[in-house]
Amino acid sequence: MSWILALRWLHVITAMAWIGQVLVIVFVLVPIVDREREGKVQLDLLQRIFPPLFRLASVLSGLAIVAGGLLLWHRIAEAGGEFFSAWQNHALLTGAILAIVVLGLDHATGPRLRRTLDASADDDGPRAAAALRTLRQVSWSALVVLTLAAVLMMIGVRGV
Repeated sequence: MSWILALRWLHVITAMAWIGQVLVIVFVLVPIVDREREGKVQLDLLQRIFPPLFRLASVLSGLAIVAGGLLLWHRIAEAGGEFFSAWQNHALLTGAILAIVVLGLDHATGPRLRRTLDASADDDGPRAAAALRTLRQVSWSALVVLTLAAVLMMIGVRGV
């Protein structure tokens, strides 16, 4: 098996796991936490569940982007000056940029969310509501942008 094939597998598997994790957050975990009406219970669930998920997302997204970057570098080196003239490669580059944007979004909002979860307050309800609102917005945004990135990359690799 060539290193390119191994890199492709790593890229595809970690990217699928990253998108799958976002799907679980959007459609399973946020609704479960949202169903709880007591702020203290919501906050406890958020504090227990989401820090390990964010660490996993960092690993998955990092591996997907590094592997994808190496694959893109190899594709550019193979094509030479012709790379930028093919429309499929524009789709591929746009998808890669969108995935990097999601990674940046996650890393920008993660510390804010952690500060909200860790802040000491007398009333946990507003803190839990703020954390849940941020989590909902970020996870939905990540899902939409990652889905678009995946579609663009599939078009870039396979054509229409």
